Amino acid sequence: MRDNHTNNTRVHQNVPTRRKGWRSANSAIVAAIIGILVNAGAVFCIPTTYEQTTRVATRPHSSFRYVIVTNQLVHSSRAIFVLMDQQSFNETNLKDIFRSVSGRFPKPAQLSITVFTSLQQLPTPEEQDYMMRVPEDSLPFFANVDRFPSANYSRLRGQEKFDYSMGNGDQKRTVVISDKKTAPRF
Repeated sequence: MRDNHTNNTRVHQNVPTRRKGWRSANSAIVAAIIGILVNAGAVFCIPTTYEQTTRVATRPHSSFRYVIVTNQLVHSSRAIFVLMDQQSFNETNLKDIFRSVSGRFPKPAQLSITVFTSLQQLPTPEEQDYMMRVPEDSLPFFANVDRFPSANYSRLRGQEKFDYSMGNGDQKRTVVISDKKTAPRF
């Protein structure tokens, strides 16, 4: 880098040491924020297969909005809760969610995804804590699960399927996505 006044070459060692402290302070802040988000259950998705790493630069497009609210490993399986807009709840969008989320989490082989359309269907953190200690007790939010549209996806032993209901006592419909002997039918 040249100094315009003297035409002398400037050496980068003259950069004030204050900048180094500033950078490390920023790094510490970023690390603290990431730690808080991870402890709060935020999902950071890192590509895990070659196919996923080749698609990272592709701009995502979704015709509807959804968020993963719970992602837990339970023994040898994964359980995920998703919240989506009730207006977007239909079989086509459910297939898109299940394809996307199951592709994001290829392991473990056993996967369960539940899609809700209302916060009234989800337990609060306090209710979750209580259910861990007293699993046989029925809490008030359980009554709301069937009042609103919802769906349950499972991936187990080579089979992928989901069932869904439009809520208010509507009969559940089952969709088989793939079986051990057949290819996925998305």
